[in-house]
Amino acid sequence: FQYFSIQIFASNNLDLIKKKLDFIIINKKLNRKDLYIVAFDNNLGNEFLLVYKDFLSRNSALNYCLNYLNFLPNCLIVNVQNLD
Repeated sequence: FQYFSIQIFASNNLDLIKKKLDFIIINKKLNRKDLYIVAFDNNLGNEFLLVYKDFLSRNSALNYCLNYLNFLPNCLIVNVQNLD
Protein backbone atom coordinates (compact mmCIF):
# COMPACT_ATOMS: atom_id res chain seq x y z
CA PHE A 1 0.00 0.00 0.00
CA GLN A 2 1.02 3.57 -0.52
CA TYR A 3 -0.95 5.69 1.97
CA PHE A 4 -4.58 6.34 1.11
CA SER A 5 -7.33 4.13 -0.29
CA ILE A 6 -11.04 4.47 -0.95
CA GLN A 7 -13.23 2.48 1.43
CA ILE A 8 -15.84 0.50 -0.49
CA PHE A 9 -17.31 -1.51 2.39
CA ALA A 10 -16.65 -2.39 6.04
CA SER A 11 -17.77 -5.26 8.24
CA ASN A 12 -16.63 -7.45 11.10
CA ASN A 13 -17.72 -10.45 8.99
CA LEU A 14 -15.03 -11.59 6.55
CA ASP A 15 -17.48 -13.71 4.55
CA LEU A 16 -19.64 -10.65 3.97
CA ILE A 17 -16.58 -8.70 2.80
CA LYS A 18 -15.72 -11.49 0.33
CA LYS A 19 -19.28 -11.51 -1.04
CA LYS A 20 -19.15 -7.74 -1.49
CA LEU A 21 -15.81 -8.10 -3.25
CA ASP A 22 -17.29 -10.57 -5.73
CA PHE A 23 -20.33 -8.34 -6.26
CA ILE A 24 -18.17 -5.27 -6.94
CA ILE A 25 -15.97 -7.13 -9.43
CA ILE A 26 -18.93 -8.53 -11.35
CA ASN A 27 -21.41 -5.66 -11.19
CA LYS A 28 -19.23 -2.56 -11.01
CA LYS A 29 -16.49 -3.88 -13.31
CA LEU A 30 -13.64 -2.90 -11.01
CA ASN A 31 -10.32 -4.65 -11.50
CA ARG A 32 -9.61 -7.30 -8.87
CA LYS A 33 -5.96 -6.25 -8.60
CA ASP A 34 -7.06 -2.81 -7.36
CA LEU A 35 -9.25 -4.17 -4.54
CA TYR A 36 -7.85 -5.16 -1.15
CA ILE A 37 -9.19 -6.55 2.09
CA VAL A 38 -7.59 -4.91 5.12
CA ALA A 39 -8.00 -6.24 8.65
CA PHE A 40 -7.45 -4.36 11.88
CA ASP A 41 -8.34 -4.63 15.54
CA ASN A 42 -10.48 -2.12 17.40
CA ASN A 43 -12.22 -2.04 20.78
CA LEU A 44 -15.02 -4.27 19.47
CA GLY A 45 -12.79 -6.90 17.84
CA ASN A 46 -11.67 -7.46 14.27
CA GLU A 47 -12.88 -5.17 11.51
CA PHE A 48 -12.40 -5.71 7.80
CA LEU A 49 -12.35 -3.07 5.10
CA LEU A 50 -12.74 -3.54 1.40
CA VAL A 51 -10.63 -0.77 -0.11
CA TYR A 52 -9.92 0.33 -3.66
CA LYS A 53 -6.68 1.55 -5.23
CA ASP A 54 -3.66 3.23 -3.66
CA PHE A 55 -3.02 6.96 -3.64
CA LEU A 56 -0.19 9.15 -2.38
CA SER A 57 -2.54 11.81 -1.03
CA ARG A 58 -6.00 12.02 0.50
CA ASN A 59 -6.93 14.68 -2.04
CA SER A 60 -6.05 12.53 -5.07
CA ALA A 61 -8.07 9.62 -3.62
CA LEU A 62 -11.05 11.89 -2.99
CA ASN A 63 -10.90 13.37 -6.48
CA TYR A 64 -10.77 9.90 -8.03
CA CYS A 65 -13.69 8.74 -5.93
CA LEU A 66 -15.85 11.75 -6.78
CA ASN A 67 -15.12 11.47 -10.49
CA TYR A 68 -15.20 7.72 -11.09
CA LEU A 69 -17.02 5.88 -8.29
CA ASN A 70 -20.51 7.33 -8.52
CA PHE A 71 -22.04 4.13 -7.10
CA LEU A 72 -20.66 4.98 -3.64
CA PRO A 73 -23.04 7.04 -1.48
CA ASN A 74 -20.05 8.69 0.27
CA CYS A 75 -16.36 8.89 -0.50
CA LEU A 76 -14.55 7.62 2.58
CA ILE A 77 -10.79 7.86 2.32
CA VAL A 78 -8.71 5.82 4.75
CA ASN A 79 -5.05 6.09 5.59
CA VAL A 80 -4.23 2.39 5.46
CA GLN A 81 -0.81 3.02 7.02
CA ASN A 82 -2.53 4.09 10.27
CA LEU A 83 -4.78 1.05 10.71
CA ASP A 84 -3.80 -1.17 13.63
